Amino acid sequence: MKAIRLLLVLSMMVFFSGVLSACFAFGIEAGRPISEKAVSMGVNPLWRQGPVYIVILLGTFLTNTVWCMILSFRNKTLKDYIKSSPHVLIRNYLFSALAGSLWYFQFFLYGMGESKMGRFSFASWSILMALSIVFSTLWGIYRKEWKGSGNKVTTILVIGLAVLIISTFIIGMAGLF
Repeated sequence: MKAIRLLLVLSMMVFFSGVLSACFAFGIEAGRPISEKAVSMGVNPLWRQGPVYIVILLGTFLTNTVWCMILSFRNKTLKDYIKSSPHVLIRNYLFSALAGSLWYFQFFLYGMGESKMGRFSFASWSILMALSIVFSTLWGIYRKEWKGSGNKVTTILVIGLAVLIISTFIIGMAGLF
């Protein structure tokens, strides 16, 4: 019974993650008038998504900041942001900045690629998500995060990666016709 409940919870998480991920793509599409206005004002079409990201991600930034502060006050952990040794704090803040920058940079690369997709721009988000999953999983395999997984898990992992890679190539080849 516990396994079924866990499977149900995980399935719901996967479903909502997929839906909410698509909402980001919907936000980009809804921000098309902003990107068109930016291009009409002289912005290179390669960078047209930048102003849209500001609008989309502002709400996310505010929500995360407020929630982190609420949790920090509630758990009395606000002092943890400054109480460690300077060496540890600097390293933590630099790695946090690097992770955030890399995460944000993916959207600039997405916007650059999407601007070149033409009539297939609708597929841009699914390609970004598929490649994110493939590369993060391959990185996990390289770092031996999957070590000790059973044969069934490994088989499902390989099949899933193959489906993502093949689907990306199919979308790419569709542009040739």
